[in-house]
Amino acid sequence: MQKLRIQLRAVLYEQDGQWFAHCLEMDVVGHGKTKKIAFAMMNDAIGQQIECSLVHQNQANIFQPADPRLFQMYMLGSDVVEGFMEIRDVPAGNSGRTAIKAVETREYAYV
Repeated sequence: MQKLRIQLRAVLYEQDGQWFAHCLEMDVVGHGKTKKIAFAMMNDAIGQQIECSLVHQNQANIFQPADPRLFQMYMLGSDVVEGFMEIRDVPAGNSGRTAIKAVETREYAYV
């Protein structure tokens, strides 16, 4: 099975006492009381979005860019951490396409 990589960027910000982690390329958000919880929720949402898109053979649904103001927040933010998120195997379906196995994520904070 071929291993595919998707490079994703995320911006983290606090609003009304909650932390939000927003994936820029997929317009997927996680939130929670801490940055760590928000980032974990976003990673889970990314996995679900990819899995659902592949199962239903709708790969075009994976990438839906976030609002431009979030890209601006990303550009002005500082680099916090880089890491990898492993996505569980997703069946390729009848299309014969390869399932996505890993996603690179970057965590950024808007200061």
